Order: sequence, then structure tokens, then C-alpha cells
Amino acid sequence: FRLPPAERPIDVGYRGRELSYYMGRGAREKTEIAHEFRRRAAGTGLALDIETREGGRLYGDSWHRFLGSCKGFLGVEAGVSIFDLEDAVRTEYERLIRSEPGMTFEEMEERLLSRWEDNVYYRTISPRHFEAASFETCQILYEGRYSGILEPMRHYIPLKKDFSNFDEVLRIFRDEACRREITQRARRDLIY
Repeated sequence: FRLPPAERPIDVGYRGRELSYYMGRGAREKTEIAHEFRRRAAGTGLALDIETREGGRLYGDSWHRFLGSCKGFLGVEAGVSIFDLEDAVRTEYERLIRSEPGMTFEEMEERLLSRWEDNVYYRTISPRHFEAASFETCQILYEGRYSGILEPMRHYIPLKKDFSNFDEVLRIFRDEACRREITQRARRDLIY
């Protein structure tokens, strides 16, 4: 399913889904990267296929065809940033959201979530990162630890979470030689 880079119709792709607020900022990043990247990339001429709705999820061969059709792929560390073994956060979240159904994530974060963020650090590399490396799809990832396995500008193009380096990320991504070097190195280091 891995198309040669010149034949890939999608410049940047992504699949993610909205997770409940009570899972924290780490879970929220999975959709924030998609929405903000799509917004900022409007008018750049990039062919995007970025989806966060449940109906846009892909499985089996459809996932592999998609990944093999993308020159680049967005990503974040896997995992969540709130661990709640006593179920206190979810219970309080549900109470708050019932009483104020329009509450934004930022409001929920201020009132409840911030004191729980990263109480147990659980952000990690995911199978998606290895799949992208296998398909030689250039990863544009939020800066992170990635279990100490992925290195910025060696295996992926690092995107700051505030998007302050967005223009630089696009410049690097559009440099075909640089993109090829990153994807080939990722495949060699992670797959072989």
C-alpha cells in the first residue's frame, strides 16, 4: 500500500477522535493538533485529509491505504495525562458538565483538571509512529518524549504545541530532500 512519494495524493493526513475532557490535556491534544493545523494550513496549497469525527476512522486495509497515500502525517504522543484511580475526576466532570453543559475544555481545565494533569506521566510512542515509519510517511509531531525512541529532526519534524514554528515546519516539510532523509532514517532506525 506504500505509494512512491511522488504518487501520494495527500500532503498531510491525520485521524484522531475527540476524547472526554476528564482524560486531560494529553487526550485533548489528539484533536487540537488536527483543528489548528487545518486552520493554519488553509490557503497554503497543501492537500489535507485530516479527520477527527468518529465516522472518519479507518481500519484494516483502509488504514494502510490511507497511510501509504500520505506524504506527511500529524501526530502526538499516545496516552492520556490524567490518571484517576478513585474515579473522582470523571465523577466531578460529569457533575460539572450536567450543571453547565456548554463548559469548554479550558473552563473545565481551570476548575477541575489542572490539579490532576500529569499526576502519573503516561505519554508514550504508539504503533502509529512505527506504522508511519514503515510507510516512509513523514511525521509532523507535537514536541514530546516519545519514550526516548523518536528524535526531533532525525525521525520527525517537531511542531510546537503553540504552533509558533508552523511556518518553519511547512518549510522543512516542503523540502523533498529533507523529508526523504527524515522518513528514510525513521524507517531504518525504527523498522530495520
